[in-house]
Amino acid sequence: MAAFDALLGGGLAHWRGSVDPLMLALTRFGGWRSLTLVTAALFALLALRGRPKQAAYLVLGAGGPVLLNWALKLLFHRARPDSSVLYLVAAPTSFSFPSGHAMCSAGVLASIAVVIQTVGWRRAWAHLLGALCLVLAVGVGLSRVYLGVHFASDVMGGQLAAAAWVSALTGWFYPHLLPGESVEPESPS
Repeated sequence: MAAFDALLGGGLAHWRGSVDPLMLALTRFGGWRSLTLVTAALFALLALRGRPKQAAYLVLGAGGPVLLNWALKLLFHRARPDSSVLYLVAAPTSFSFPSGHAMCSAGVLASIAVVIQTVGWRRAWAHLLGALCLVLAVGVGLSRVYLGVHFASDVMGGQLAAAAWVSALTGWFYPHLLPGESVEPESPS
């Protein structure tokens, strides 16, 4: 993974200075405060709209990656990139693998995309919002490499672990929510 990490890290470092505000905004969005606020607000909205299954799914989809991230960091103990590549931010004190920002934002955003598919919105809107969730998750991950606080493999590992978690959770909650399968949106209870 060293060649992959160096290639992507070097490629993103080339853009430094030209997209700083965007990368800082993305990394702030991927932080625990923003993700908690987004999750809590959507949980409340779903609960108020009588959608307890979607609210529970969202909380589990967001919370699982937090616990998994903590466990994987303790398991792998991977050091962060050298402090000479840090850019615009202070060095975090936690281990590097997996990226918590990338993993948790991917978990929250993928869970939101699934919830959108289950509430009965028009297909075009659901796909558009799902694509926006994907772009945000990728952007958060790229911001962590851009700022020099993670290796690209930390980001990719975190996002893949979140995808695995959300996929398993989706299979449990919504076993027929796969491309080509017919799923009737649940009506509010």
